[in-house]
Amino acid sequence: MTLRSIIKAIWFIGLGLCCSLGFAQEKQPEGVTEDTKSSFFNSQERQRFFAFMIGGHKPFTSGDNFMGEGLEGKSGIDFKVQMYIYKHLFVGLATSASYFNVTNQERLGNYRKSRIAENYVYVGYEFFPTDQLRLGLDISVDSDLD
Repeated sequence: MTLRSIIKAIWFIGLGLCCSLGFAQEKQPEGVTEDTKSSFFNSQERQRFFAFMIGGHKPFTSGDNFMGEGLEGKSGIDFKVQMYIYKHLFVGLATSASYFNVTNQERLGNYRKSRIAENYVYVGYEFFPTDQLRLGLDISVDSDLD
């Protein structure tokens, strides 16, 4: 089983769980008030269950190696999905692809284009320095590079 098929399986399982669990809210007993002040480490009013990101990028190459002298960046795409497992602690899956045109076939071989793809699993935590800012730190725990 490859990492790509594992990522797809986990993504569909997470999506299924999200749809089946719904977004139920806990009711407070009458007369009990909840302190909703925002703090750096915890903020109930900004709690999430999952998040996804889609983006694009333009890769560039530099240096005196085969990439810097033989490739020119064309385009790229990024996709991330993350699920919050406890308060602001999250796990996520990401995939990214960068596309290049070959500019020096003598150095790289008889190719016209190339691609670099990566898939990785990451864990992280989200902080709240201000009411308008989320600061997330994450680290990759497993990866696959094509």
